[in-house]
Amino acid sequence: MTQRNNLYRRSSGIYVLRITVPSRYRVQLGQREIHASARTTDLSAAKAVALHLMARWHSCISELNQVNETKVLEGSPLVAGVGFISIQDCCETFEVAAELVLQEILNNNIFVACRLNAQR
Repeated sequence: MTQRNNLYRRSSGIYVLRITVPSRYRVQLGQREIHASARTTDLSAAKAVALHLMARWHSCISELNQVNETKVLEGSPLVAGVGFISIQDCCETFEVAAELVLQEILNNNIFVACRLNAQR
């Protein structure tokens, strides 16, 4: 398995990107490495796909690094409790932008309820 910038070629000829998971995130992700297929046998196309995937990976890691773990642990009863939590309370508790929370709600198909107070 010859590697060039974490990109290797399987016996089928398909190129695959290998990403090493940082040790602090291995428990949460449940793996030491991530292998993502470039779905091509062309090296230049595989490099382009690998570059895109690595950019996405670094973006995700930078978001994880911004999470204040102490706030998450202290605020977990708020999230783990039975019932509902307002998006505003969630954002304030975990110091996260509402846009990120709403995007994750959309990406993960999380149930959202709307409570109206004396509104028509």
